[in-house]
Amino acid sequence: AHVLQDTLRDRFGNAGLYSYVPPSNIISREGRLAIRNVFSDIRVFAGLYTGLPEPSLLLQEFGRDPYVPQVVSFPRLSSGYLYSDSLMWDIFNGIAHFGLVHHFVHPDDLLDPVRSGGHLWEEMNRQIAVKFSAIRSRFPFLRPKTIVETYTYFTHTEPLQVYNTSQGDIIEVAYNMEETEVYHFLRLRNRRVVRVDGGEFRLICRDNNLYLIERRSGNISITVARR
Repeated sequence: AHVLQDTLRDRFGNAGLYSYVPPSNIISREGRLAIRNVFSDIRVFAGLYTGLPEPSLLLQEFGRDPYVPQVVSFPRLSSGYLYSDSLMWDIFNGIAHFGLVHHFVHPDDLLDPVRSGGHLWEEMNRQIAVKFSAIRSRFPFLRPKTIVETYTYFTHTEPLQVYNTSQGDIIEVAYNMEETEVYHFLRLRNRRVVRVDGGEFRLICRDNNLYLIERRSGNISITVARR
């Protein structure tokens, strides 16, 4: 670990570095400690969310790194320029489970014949544009953020606790933190949202009767009615 730290300092000095994607997704506990010791500004380790287990492969859940608690784990859920149904399925599942898209492109995608699919830049650029156009058209409520902005939002809302009760046509949602923007998915059966006091709502999937609830400040009260 000490040799690795000295090598990193010699190569990069004290350059500000906020997020780190391990080469080939391989990094050990000692490697993570060395990265943090050299780059004191590091905020995010971005490994993989899914993959086949192998020694030192960085497979992560979202949350604090188990070895470097000052750093947050934000695994990548998808990667590459090329469009495919299976990749879009991974992206849509990430939105359904976590409410976010964390996509990664390799710096050498254009030079790698496998990751480029043998395409030139014009076709790769067209396919990634189609990919993100599909995301924007289906999920227009997603907010673009840099990884540092995402880190800031995560650490601010990490202590958040949410409590809800339901009685009749009213759903009450309470929080332990004030003046923090919070977003919820709400799926109703045979009912519809009429009003949200303390926040806003948007119907994002009519077929599944799925709503996005945005809390502005304080507690919120959701009024529902029969469809």
